[in-house]
Amino acid sequence: MVAPWAALAEFRAGPEVESAGTEVRTGGTLAPEALQRQLEAAGYRLEALADEPGVAARRGGILDVFPAGAEEPLR
Repeated sequence: MVAPWAALAEFRAGPEVESAGTEVRTGGTLAPEALQRQLEAAGYRLEALADEPGVAARRGGILDVFPAGAEEPLR
């Protein structure tokens, strides 16, 4: 296989995770602890700042998630 380093280093969830996704809608209610556990099980790293794909950050009841393929994190 030949691929650019940036492509190899980019966060990608495995097929078992992509098929078991969690849907979060505007105005919906979801416990931050439950979503955090699901993200960690999916391979997301929990850090102080969600500044790259594959990273989530939690401060109190606020959870920022930077999904693969997104240009910026979601809150």
